[in-house]
Amino acid sequence: MKRLIYVLGIAATIMMSSCGNSQKPEEKPQNHSAEQKPKQETCIYAVVQDSLKVYWTAFKHTAKVPVKGAFDTVTVTLKNNAETVEQILASASFAVQTYSVNSGDEGRDAKIRSFYFDKLANGKTIQGKILSAANGEADIELTINNIIKTVKGKYSTGENLLKLKTVVNMEDFNAQESIEALQEACKEKHTGSDGITKLWSEVEILAQVPYKKQCK
Repeated sequence: MKRLIYVLGIAATIMMSSCGNSQKPEEKPQNHSAEQKPKQETCIYAVVQDSLKVYWTAFKHTAKVPVKGAFDTVTVTLKNNAETVEQILASASFAVQTYSVNSGDEGRDAKIRSFYFDKLANGKTIQGKILSAANGEADIELTINNIIKTVKGKYSTGENLLKLKTVVNMEDFNAQESIEALQEACKEKHTGSDGITKLWSEVEILAQVPYKKQCK
């Protein structure tokens, strides 16, 4: 009898333990709102207009020998303190004073003024503006010889410097008279070893625009 009671007691204990609260401890919900998200950086771009440079490369001889120079006076109007470089470009308009041409040779510069730019209508100034800029490419509107044309350009940024490059074919602006006049005025220097005198109509343009980038 005692043995039976003992066995029943063990069985009851096992049943009670198996019927206990089998629920897992309640997990506290994570407070995601308390997690701090990384702060997004915002930057402002400001152009250093006093340091803006515009360079040109013309070509002579059939071998297309480069002749380099710059325009020392360029007036630029743009949106400063912009959120992107593209905003700066897309807002820019400019006026190049052609009489500020500087090839490092004053005698040549005088001929460029007299025989090239003076042959153009309103030749003392080249007007332009950026129509659009995105993904490294830009549309540039130029007014030369009272003719308005849109040319393609490419831009890049790095080390706080914006570079904008384009190629202008002066024949597109009916400037053949200027090309021929300067070619004749500089015939000795424009004649190559093959005896052919040639001044190319294409001119490469490079604008270098320094900027400051401030982020917070």
